[in-house]
Amino acid sequence: MPTRKAGQLQLMLLGLVMFVIAGCTRFQMGDRVTQINPLESPVTNITSFSDSLACMDHMMLRLNSPSITITAQDIRNHTAEQMPLAGMKDMLIASLGRMSERSNKISFVAYGTDIRDILLLHKAHDQRDAFHVPDFFIRGGLTQYDRNVFVNRFGGGLSHDDWNMAYSSGQGITYVGLDLHVGQVKDLTILPQVSSGNVLALYDRGYGSEVGGRISSVGTVFDFGVDRRDGLGQAIRNLVDLASIEVVGKLMELPYMSCLPLNYNDPEVLASIEKEYYRLRSKPAHLVQVLQFRLKEMGYYHGDISGELDQKTLLALSYTHNLLEMPKNTPLISFELYKRLFYTKPFEWPFAFMKGYSDFEMP
Repeated sequence: MPTRKAGQLQLMLLGLVMFVIAGCTRFQMGDRVTQINPLESPVTNITSFSDSLACMDHMMLRLNSPSITITAQDIRNHTAEQMPLAGMKDMLIASLGRMSERSNKISFVAYGTDIRDILLLHKAHDQRDAFHVPDFFIRGGLTQYDRNVFVNRFGGGLSHDDWNMAYSSGQGITYVGLDLHVGQVKDLTILPQVSSGNVLALYDRGYGSEVGGRISSVGTVFDFGVDRRDGLGQAIRNLVDLASIEVVGKLMELPYMSCLPLNYNDPEVLASIEKEYYRLRSKPAHLVQVLQFRLKEMGYYHGDISGELDQKTLLALSYTHNLLEMPKNTPLISFELYKRLFYTKPFEWPFAFMKGYSDFEMP
């Protein structure tokens, strides 16, 4: 009889070790998630856009972009999910502020029903005539919350008269979407090309094991459980950062996608880059200004960022063509050149915008 109980105890301890090891195993969701959400693959730690905001600030400063005054409506939750997500407008204000720390190109006007007490103080201020009506406004909200779109579950157990063992593991993915739009205050029209719609994926996974055994008349249970969830608040903040970069980049007509940590070889990203180029090309002088900015940052151009196709600019473009070994029939300014200048390497702030930095090996 002692031998039988000793064998049962050994089996129980072996099972405990096996389930502890299994509990450390991660679930893999497969490629379906990437296909649905290609620009932001589901990862445990959501990318921070702090460097991207600094990149935008630097770009507006160097390009001497025109200053804008903007306000925003409350950004609310328009989904059926009841979530305590107050403060999205304040997240937007923080993003715009970080995007304009050095350049001071964005001024945000606080306006709305939530500042009635401040409006009373404003009316009593002796310099209230300095108030500037904003040129643009931002509106939008949380428009998508799909909980546990993909769910994987696994579990099993063993039972005996004197002991039992069980193991379970699961993982789900939730999609959160935010849409922002920019309109003109003068006529209240929404600008058709200045909008943002992004979806982020959140992990929700857990695993646990339980082993129960009875030794003589004493019951002993070993159990542990781990639940890991990506924070919804942090996800919303990152979505707001990304949306603010996108709408300001489109509004200010900047090559903003070069400030984002994207896979530039992805077909959908390439299509967006091409749209960005043709949007800039609609204003030839501004496109020349953008190219001068990039060439100057790389050390190939030493003139003013004027938007004029002068002799220094032509020489810099010709030199870059030769350096890249582009076909002779390629126009001096083309999408291929634009793509090679801005989107050859992944985004690496601040190195991508340091004077003298080059994406290309010197011959």
